[in-house]
Amino acid sequence: MARLCVCIPTWNGARYLARTLRSVLVQQGVDLRVVVGDDASEDNTVEIARSFHDPRLSVQAFSEHAGLARNWNRVLHMADGDYVALVGQDDEVNSKWAAQLTALLDTYPQADLAFGRRHFVFDDEESRRVLGNFFERLYPKLLAPFYAHVGEVILPNVMLREAYRYRFEINLIGEPTFVILRRSSTVVERGFDPLMTQMIDWEFFTRFFVDRPIVHCPEVLGTYHIHRRAWSIENAAPSRHYREYDYLLGIVLQRFGPSLGRWRARQLQRRRSRIRAIGRVDAEREQVKRRHILMGFIATVLSFYCSARSEERQDTAEKTTYNFLANAGSAEIIAPQPKFVNLQLQKLTIKGDQRTVIFEHPNSEVVFNNVLVHKNAVLQFGIGISEAAWDKAGDGVLFEVIIVDPSARDTRLFSEYIDPKKNAEERKWLDYNVDLKAFNGKEVSFVFRTDGGPNRNTDFDWAAWSDPQIISERQSGWISRLWSVFSAG
Repeated sequence: MARLCVCIPTWNGARYLARTLRSVLVQQGVDLRVVVGDDASEDNTVEIARSFHDPRLSVQAFSEHAGLARNWNRVLHMADGDYVALVGQDDEVNSKWAAQLTALLDTYPQADLAFGRRHFVFDDEESRRVLGNFFERLYPKLLAPFYAHVGEVILPNVMLREAYRYRFEINLIGEPTFVILRRSSTVVERGFDPLMTQMIDWEFFTRFFVDRPIVHCPEVLGTYHIHRRAWSIENAAPSRHYREYDYLLGIVLQRFGPSLGRWRARQLQRRRSRIRAIGRVDAEREQVKRRHILMGFIATVLSFYCSARSEERQDTAEKTTYNFLANAGSAEIIAPQPKFVNLQLQKLTIKGDQRTVIFEHPNSEVVFNNVLVHKNAVLQFGIGISEAAWDKAGDGVLFEVIIVDPSARDTRLFSEYIDPKKNAEERKWLDYNVDLKAFNGKEVSFVFRTDGGPNRNTDFDWAAWSDPQIISERQSGWISRLWSVFSAG
């Protein structure tokens, strides 16, 4: 019979600990030991733990408050036996949890991690208000395709593929409570990263599938409780998420290295750049708020002043343009073969209409970062495929424009598939105007993407974007000029 040591790190968990201990102590089919390690709680957590007179349970009350990661590690290192689990002080496991996960590790000795699924339960309305949308709707939808694509044994390349699907931002394995580990693993010996809090468990779990499989039980093995005192609520601040996600991506790029491949590594690097930009936006937010308050006062004073002077000229609207061709030198190319993307501003003639273009052979992306969208902005561009390709093989091109906003959310702004090789009406420049009002005042990234047609045949897909530019209005006059002075300061 396998020996399992269940470690329960606690801190001010008196309200929930008894429920957790009861669920752990009823486990069958394993030789069980339970260790509670208390991180200098200020309530009666220790007394509640010691009220369970069970010879399998030991309680260690630490006098020094170490914090989340360090307490997890010191409790984890108190474990003995074949397997170890780290159970949250407020979670519940069902009676088959230990037997099912240790059986998987017995069956597959090459794996060091086994995990199961769980229910999510909100213990109060405040926690539902903060995280309800994520745990009740978004997270289950994100996990569904992962569960559909994996079996009992998940090989390293499969787990890497699934983690990359969400750019390593989503914890696909779950909370530590629903995971059992082989204690002899070097990952267990190293412990959790003390520099992390919000994504600490996911970073830890990624180490297990670098070069070894992990195993998965498709059954629900317990309940993850979410409440206003929970670790997940306390660490829900977006700024902390972005900071840790940036740190995690740096680790992933080093940890998985060649296994990622050049293409996926570039995508993660680009994602990391976006996250860092968001962090800078958050850091400047308070300064911007102060400017807005000051400018509100100044604008009010100026409005009285201007209305009193009939000779004062009125504000006029001016047209401004962001020309992507003029900024092509600063654009980023993401493509399996970057040489097939040409940003050298060449000319292309289709049906006698000559234009300056960006050549972009599928599958590739051209990214323009830090583009400020002004008032009433419209994106103008044309798309086309070179006449020289019309009588060649291939199945057309999918043109897409994607905007990445300050929250790192991707918005597909434009998507159009054309195949002039088969459709005569598409043997010309196709021009478009796309409204950008939804992004007024935001600094965003524009991604111009081309992909192969329905059959993914990219032969002779000589695709081009013609004269892409943003036409927008900005206000001139007293108030706008004064605002520009304060904004620059």
